[in-house]
Amino acid sequence: MTNSGRWSQQQVFKNCGKSDCQSGCADDIANKPHGPYTQLRRRNPAETGQQDAVYLGKVVLTNEQLAIINEQYSDAYVPSKQEILAALK
Repeated sequence: MTNSGRWSQQQVFKNCGKSDCQSGCADDIANKPHGPYTQLRRRNPAETGQQDAVYLGKVVLTNEQLAIINEQYSDAYVPSKQEILAALK
């Protein structure tokens, strides 16, 4: 079954490495990095084992919103960030 996995939300923090960063990430990597940045991921275990991903940036979804996304995008289609945000309105 193609794309049989459910969408999950992952959040990461990253150092930007820019010399003009106000947080000073480039000067000291121990400084608090930027974020959280959110990405939706879905694994395809039955087919290839590859993962589908949609970058959401600073948007953080609630459990209820994630359930809506899993309900609307349970087929093989990988939505864009704009489609996900529109589905939540």
